[in-house]
Amino acid sequence: MAKKTERRLKIGARARKAQRLRNAAENRQKKAIEKMERFYQRQAQMDEIKFAITERRKQVLREEKIRRDKWRAQITTERAITPGPGECVCVCCLLCYMCPSRLCRGRCRPVRMQHEYACPDRR
Repeated sequence: MAKKTERRLKIGARARKAQRLRNAAENRQKKAIEKMERFYQRQAQMDEIKFAITERRKQVLREEKIRRDKWRAQITTERAITPGPGECVCVCCLLCYMCPSRLCRGRCRPVRMQHEYACPDRR
């Protein structure tokens, strides 16, 4: 009878050990699954953050472009150009500008500059 009892005890110990091993493997598997799920959640959050950053950057660049365009529309750039016939109101410049001949425009200006109504800046 002692052998039967000893045998039963060994079988019971083996069964408990097998159950412990199964529980340990199940726990390891659960932990691995939880770790993967946490990783996937972090990845999803990072993707959302990256998407939000790119969208915000696009919005900022768009707003900056609009601001620059509005600024350019408001500001007129002035260059260092001598006044032409449209800006000078003296008679010689007006007569030369209204001259119908394009070939004459370059030549008649010095002749008219000697006129008594010539522009004082161009003498």
